[in-house]
Amino acid sequence: MATAAGQATAVAASWSLSGILARYNAALQRYPMPTNMATGFVTASVGDVICQLGFESDKQYSVRRTLEMGVIRAGFMGPFLTVYFPFLARMAPGTATPQILKRLALDQVIGSPISIAGTFALAALLQGKPETVVPRITERVLPTMAAGACFWPFLHFINFKWVPVHHQALVAHAASLGWNAFLSFEANAALSKAEPELAAATAVPPHEVAGADSVSAVAQAAAPAVVPVSTSALQ
Repeated sequence: MATAAGQATAVAASWSLSGILARYNAALQRYPMPTNMATGFVTASVGDVICQLGFESDKQYSVRRTLEMGVIRAGFMGPFLTVYFPFLARMAPGTATPQILKRLALDQVIGSPISIAGTFALAALLQGKPETVVPRITERVLPTMAAGACFWPFLHFINFKWVPVHHQALVAHAASLGWNAFLSFEANAALSKAEPELAAATAVPPHEVAGADSVSAVAQAAAPAVVPVSTSALQ
């Protein structure tokens, strides 16, 4: 009887908050990449649900979009954060305030543009809209970075100063619930804006269609022009 009671107590303890955190910490130490990927999938999916039900309640809920945001966080941000936070710690080691400020500056210059642009680009590809990648990045990355600069430096000051490096991705995942909702909104708002602009740019004027004497002429008129991109504009 005492043994059964002890086993029941042990099971209850293992499913308590402290027990769950202990198992998560063990998984994080042993399997950092898969654990961060799974955590990213959950937080991004929940963030998109919050976005759709809270910010876009007038639209029909899209399960596919939630899965897409989860896949992006799992397949891109999870692996990225697993190696990125240790990289920052090597670049600016220690917890002295000047080192933390240096790490924050590096994060704004390196981490912020990579994570936001990568999220927007992958969202476009998963949605089957590769032609919107460039408009999304050129039009939405800087405003999104500006919004993030009002939140992440304050969060990461605490994260970098008092949280061990191997737990910093977990803090970022947890804090990203609200941010993922905002990022999902921005990524999909960029798509909504880019599509009409692209459609207008590639539309065939009615007089050209009427004057065309063959199907190939219509197709040629409808084909979007190839615009050369200067490499200096990408730097």
